[in-house]
Amino acid sequence: MPTESLPRIEVSPEVRERARIAREKLAHKPGLEDVEDPLFFYAALRQAVHALKEARVAAGLSLAQVAGKCGQPEEALAELEAATLHNPTWKLLGDYAHAVGRTLSLSVV
Repeated sequence: MPTESLPRIEVSPEVRERARIAREKLAHKPGLEDVEDPLFFYAALRQAVHALKEARVAAGLSLAQVAGKCGQPEEALAELEAATLHNPTWKLLGDYAHAVGRTLSLSVV
């Protein structure tokens, strides 16, 4: 398959300088090492999921019943409770909480 060369785009010195500055600013990409305690977030999530499961059990609800009440797939709820769903959405967590008579909140300390 023949390739055509693309036309050269002229870029002004001002645009080149802005691009250079942007590259310098983005050279360091924040990662887990920039978080004081990355496991804190995971532990807080696991505690919230455990509280939701306790509320479900206390209410005498099966996962299938919760799935029916909140409109989420039973498999997703099972993965959430089993800690194999590592990045659940706020919608999933909120729907689960509502289905078991709880509310979900996020706080900044």
